[in-house]
Amino acid sequence: MGASTVMTRQSGPQPLVDLSALNINLPAVPTPMTALNVGRDREAQFLSRIRELEEEVRNVRAENEKQVCYD
Repeated sequence: MGASTVMTRQSGPQPLVDLSALNINLPAVPTPMTALNVGRDREAQFLSRIRELEEEVRNVRAENEKQVCYD
């Protein structure tokens, strides 16, 4: 019964809304990631960064050995 008491009230013409500022060429909003996916994604980023750092350490060690040989 409460739904039948909805009042429709019109007080003059509705104001026009300016839609010219909206950019409809934006890409679609991606679906939100679940906590499980976020954890996996973060873990993958960490593993990738660890591999990069390990490679950098190998390169620096090789350069260091070359410098020791020159001295």
